[in-house]
Amino acid sequence: MLKKLLIKLFSPRVKQTTAGEIAKMFELELSGDENTRITGVAPIADASAGDITFYSTEQMHETFKILPVDVLKNTKASVILLQPEMVKNAPKGATLLITESPRAAVIKILSYLFEKPKKPGIRSGAIIKRGAKISRTATIESGAFIGSGAIIGDGVFVSGGAWIDNATIGKNCTILPNAVIGKDGFGFARVNGQTMHIPHVGRVVIGENVSIGACAVVERGTISDTIIGDFTQVGDLVKVGHNAKIGKECLFAGNIAIAGAVEIGNRVMIGGGTVITNKAKIGDDVNLGGASAVLKDLPSNGTYLGVPAINARDQVKQIIWLRNNALGKKTD
Repeated sequence: MLKKLLIKLFSPRVKQTTAGEIAKMFELELSGDENTRITGVAPIADASAGDITFYSTEQMHETFKILPVDVLKNTKASVILLQPEMVKNAPKGATLLITESPRAAVIKILSYLFEKPKKPGIRSGAIIKRGAKISRTATIESGAFIGSGAIIGDGVFVSGGAWIDNATIGKNCTILPNAVIGKDGFGFARVNGQTMHIPHVGRVVIGENVSIGACAVVERGTISDTIIGDFTQVGDLVKVGHNAKIGKECLFAGNIAIAGAVEIGNRVMIGGGTVITNKAKIGDDVNLGGASAVLKDLPSNGTYLGVPAINARDQVKQIIWLRNNALGKKTD
């Protein structure tokens, strides 16, 4: 009890609301008392009075774990998101928010409950160079640097320590601490026996609703631009090389190295620690396993992994063959 009390005291404060307000806002079917107040959020097994939680049998990804139904039956939560077929297993007295996709609904609800009010403006301590164009609805935190070649769109949030120049940032983007956007790329050429830096005169063009992770680097293009499409999410410590072209709705985990002139399609998911070689092309709807190395083009609609990255099934077959042969076993 003491542990739960301490967690409640020091957890982030949720926006005060009721089950009825949530049901109306997110178009959910409500069963129970619409005036039930929501004062916290918790996993279903740890929830107590005042908490909202969820139970789902959706298998949206192989890593998602479906909990035993007894966890739903015994929860102490006041408000539960669940599927229609699970209503019969809900504890008596709980207020239910019924939806075909509790996982999708809880993402939206959490975003609402924990939304931090952002007062737009340029904070004291931010460095803004003359010539920079910044929307009045953008927020620039203390310690951020905005160069003269930067254009910052509506609703953009730039964290402290971020460095932005030679770049256009679209609406509602989030730039996390110490991200660097618009610096020259790693471009060099041998001229008469000497290594010379290639001038970079292109820009970075980032679409709308994009997130750039902490300590990520997005390099400006040499002549053409480096482009990141709408709704793409770039994790921490990701490096996007000069002239890369990245599509919409991609998800990149942390510590990924994307070399120059790489082309990545739409809705591509890349696991952490992956390396993509110069000028490689990756098609739409590709899933790329973590710690892979992309050394050649990858067609659309596939799952790839390994070093070098190949079709996931082929990679697994190779691993099994090598393991069996290393042990002196015969395999087909």
